[in-house]
Amino acid sequence: MLPTVIAESSVKYFCFYADGELRDGVFYKNRLYRLAKTLEVGDRTGVREMCQQLRRSGQPCIVTTSRRYYKVWADICPAKLTRSLVTAPFDPSGLE
Repeated sequence: MLPTVIAESSVKYFCFYADGELRDGVFYKNRLYRLAKTLEVGDRTGVREMCQQLRRSGQPCIVTTSRRYYKVWADICPAKLTRSLVTAPFDPSGLE
């Protein structure tokens, strides 16, 4: 399965704090993604390998393009994790 490839102007950028540093992220089609890797525009093999590596680890990804580079973005909260969070039983006693 090929990743979604979109123009850089089609995503909304944001920064977030994780593991002691600021990270780049994007919002696209109601999903949050973190920057996994930036590659030169001619490095299609690198983009494909990075996307395959992310998919093998269970992380969906998207690729944004510009005139100079590709950016590979990994889903911050993959669907498997989202489903497990949504279906987890809620225990209100932990709120007290």
